[in-house]
Amino acid sequence: MKTFKISVTLLFFLIDSLSFYGQIIKGRIVDKNHSGIGYATIRLMAGDSLFSATISDTSGHFTLSAKNIKNKNYTLCIDCFGFVAKKIDASHIKRKMGDIILQRDVKVLKTIKIIGEKDKKTVLSAKTILRIDTNLSKSSANLMDYMNKTQDIIVDKKNKEVTIAGKNGHALILINGALSDVSDLSTITPNEVERIEILKNSSVKYGADTKGVINIILKKRKTGYYIDTKIDYSTNLRDIGPYVNLRYTKEKISYFLHYGYGYNNAISTSNTNNFYKESGYRYNANEQYNIHKTNHNLKYGVDFFFNKRNILQISGKNKFLNNVGSGTMLSQFIGNDTVKNTFFNKWTGNINNNNYSLFYKHIFKDTSEILCDFNFYLFEGNFFDYYTNRTDVTSNKKISNYLRIEYDKKISKKLSVNMGYNLYNRNIDNSFKNSLSNIYLKYTEYRNAIYLQNNFVFSEKLSADIGGRYEYSNITLFDNQKKYFNILIPTFDVMYSLNKKNSFNLSLNKEINYPVYTQLEPFPFYSGDSLYYTVGNPNLSPEQLYILDFDYNLFVDNDFFFTLSVFYNPTKDIIGNIRTVENNNILRETYKNIFISVDKGVSLSLTYKPTSFWYINFYDKLAHYSIKSDKFHNEGYNNSLYMYNQFSLPKKNISIGISFMITPKSYELQGYTDANYYLPSDMFVSKSIFKGNGSVTLGWAFPFNDFGNKAYYADNQLMVQSKTGYTFQCVYLIFTYTLFKGENKNIDKKLFNEDDINK
Repeated sequence: MKTFKISVTLLFFLIDSLSFYGQIIKGRIVDKNHSGIGYATIRLMAGDSLFSATISDTSGHFTLSAKNIKNKNYTLCIDCFGFVAKKIDASHIKRKMGDIILQRDVKVLKTIKIIGEKDKKTVLSAKTILRIDTNLSKSSANLMDYMNKTQDIIVDKKNKEVTIAGKNGHALILINGALSDVSDLSTITPNEVERIEILKNSSVKYGADTKGVINIILKKRKTGYYIDTKIDYSTNLRDIGPYVNLRYTKEKISYFLHYGYGYNNAISTSNTNNFYKESGYRYNANEQYNIHKTNHNLKYGVDFFFNKRNILQISGKNKFLNNVGSGTMLSQFIGNDTVKNTFFNKWTGNINNNNYSLFYKHIFKDTSEILCDFNFYLFEGNFFDYYTNRTDVTSNKKISNYLRIEYDKKISKKLSVNMGYNLYNRNIDNSFKNSLSNIYLKYTEYRNAIYLQNNFVFSEKLSADIGGRYEYSNITLFDNQKKYFNILIPTFDVMYSLNKKNSFNLSLNKEINYPVYTQLEPFPFYSGDSLYYTVGNPNLSPEQLYILDFDYNLFVDNDFFFTLSVFYNPTKDIIGNIRTVENNNILRETYKNIFISVDKGVSLSLTYKPTSFWYINFYDKLAHYSIKSDKFHNEGYNNSLYMYNQFSLPKKNISIGISFMITPKSYELQGYTDANYYLPSDMFVSKSIFKGNGSVTLGWAFPFNDFGNKAYYADNQLMVQSKTGYTFQCVYLIFTYTLFKGENKNIDKKLFNEDDINK
């Protein structure tokens, strides 16, 4: 019996070690932190002869044929540049090898700067380059989710907007240099991205009113079929957004189709207290609304790769949104008599937003480039507000066109020239009707601009971007009122590197804030009881913002990057709110260009990886803001903070993340608005599945409190105190999966400048 047990044990050992005969060998090549190593060579050697070989994919996985091998003198050999080669003899080879760890090659590390992967962050004179971090990408459902975990980009998850840290306003989104939309960030997975380019000062090249540019450079195309899908759920259906992406690529052409569905609902509450100084009257209002939004997003297009020097992209986007809400308002007016009212409000709105674009790029033999980017937009919206005592009907229609023609040439190793022409046109035709009013706005604007930007490389340590933009705006109101603006935008960005770890940046730029059409509409927007309303001003002028930044950058390695910035930003012709008390104590608010302001302070951003499993991204801005007119003056300090922590368990492919956010205090001429939430904004746990091709995430949004703000305003007529809150708290579950069948084809590397990040 004892002999039988030994025989059985030996038999199982032999089956386990030799069972891959006629089978395949599977495994994953990783570094000491269990991060996947792509493009490693795996060879199965039968003696001195090569039996079969393969290359690991981008996440380190490989599959190797071992069919019909007969020679027992076999060895598994793994090689990858920057790592010590490894050999595994026959007694340790199995069908499922699991993780195979390679050690860094110290000799190679001493001779080159980057091994295995490029620097995660690179700072240049005019842009910052972010490369995808494997640990963060594994826990990210899409690119917008990934951006929310960096310290350079701030994501508003409620409104689906993206802002560059330190900027006031939403960033312009480009994909491979072509104008795109923030909604596209939810249709891209981090694994598709080569790098993210952040242009903080972009007003010369992309428009006087741009608040920075985020350019997404995708990896080289893969010929074959590509399917990417996301399915999610949140409690109370607070915020869901499932989608599916389809793409089919041949060597000369690529088709793509995206459909996404979105639904969210939130509860909005507010409390307002007014004190009228002259009469001594008081007014109090409490409001609560339930808001439901449904949207359908469709994106489609085709890319033509005529050859390695020409590409043509044609695409379309259609977004259909339905907005439904209802609520109540309880108010009381305390004067000679106390008057109490209850008002009911219900509204519906339908929006159709359409965008059609064409992008063409040609590379000449001398590597100079020319591109043309054209976009047509059509926005149509109809809104109905039903109050207890009236019905408001608003109709919005906006048609706009965007054209950019650009030429880029590298004159020498020390000089590159970029020049172009921009045309922007918009036509707004809005109307507002109720039982008392019938008002319309007709607004036409043409902006023509030319620009020139030069990149100088004076030495290995000193480089600069110097240029300018001339922009001419022609505005027509109601077919007869005309306004003209001539705007000159200079830019000066210089970078000096002390050594490979320390560098300095100095930037001088200018931006323009054009009034948005809601500030231009001369329509009265009432509160529920008609005692408070706002009205636009069609004669507003643009704000002019001057930007002076000085940065110090410390780069130790990919585990530690630190930037300290000092800034001074004056603004003139600020568009601000003016409140007046009319007859019967009705409060009227409008907009005027009468203010100047100065925003100055320091900011700090930090990327730090204390251990192999702990990742920290941190951003903090401390500023002093002052605003004044000929009669009033207001000033104060504000602080904005964002911090993301992620803990990873590589062997289990599990990540745990937590985000903190503090929004800054916003000052008006006679008041301020301040956030009333400071606790974590998001907590989650995520697991990578299907060999890195999918993920499951369980999270908790705004886990400990709602978010909102409180405001204060006072002048010689009025004092206003208000508080607003939004219930957006929910537990959510997200599932993602990517399927690809095909092969790598380097068909557009030159077209998208993937090798030239200094451009």
